Amino acid sequence: MKYKRSINGFVEVMAGLVEQNASGHVVLISEAGDWGKVAIHNGEIHSIGLGDYRGPEVLDYLQPMESIQFMFRPAHGKALDELLQSPGTARMDNNKFFYFFDYVLPKVGLGTTPLATEESTQQAAVAKILVVDDSALARKVVMRHLITADFAVVEAKDGFEAIGQLEHEHPDLVILDLIMPGMDGYQVVDIMKASVQFQNIPIIMLTARDSLMDKLKGKMSASDAYITKPVKKDILLEKLYHLLQ
Repeated sequence: MKYKRSINGFVEVMAGLVEQNASGHVVLISEAGDWGKVAIHNGEIHSIGLGDYRGPEVLDYLQPMESIQFMFRPAHGKALDELLQSPGTARMDNNKFFYFFDYVLPKVGLGTTPLATEESTQQAAVAKILVVDDSALARKVVMRHLITADFAVVEAKDGFEAIGQLEHEHPDLVILDLIMPGMDGYQVVDIMKASVQFQNIPIIMLTARDSLMDKLKGKMSASDAYITKPVKKDILLEKLYHLLQ
């Protein structure tokens, strides 16, 4: 059976397939007529491709669409093995898929602190990034960029929580909001640079301010990079890859 639904409707159907532990593939036809498929095995989204797009980049392509046609075809045994090994798709998992669309899937506990699965982290050899911002929306935007780029992500809503996450999660890099109530970003940097344990962790300062004085103060705080809001994915990833080399 073929459906024509909004992207939200498509995501809800995918959630139903996950909760049913379905195996098979969803055939996709975009508004532009591009063909693709999503492979799913025992309720785990395995891979995705659509037109010339593969993996997480498909999600960026899907989001602005008003509707999409799709049809689920179950598969088992040899047919399923061939599907999971077929070309034309790229690795995907439940966390990245549903978190991108702000869909909370109770089965896998999405919507709180999104983390890459152990399997995907090992395969992609990704770094763990701590995102610190008192704005939940700002954190979500940054974390979405990171998750769709295959980074493992942890979050903190203020400076005090950030120190706790540093001790518990041992991140490879910190993205730190400058202006926060209580302990602000500058104070967190001071604590990190005074600590033998944390002093070598790269820091990207994040702020809505774009004045010359703010940039100078950001550099003087011993951060390694400076990004202004709204955060652009390409700029963020460029700085991340440079600092993590």
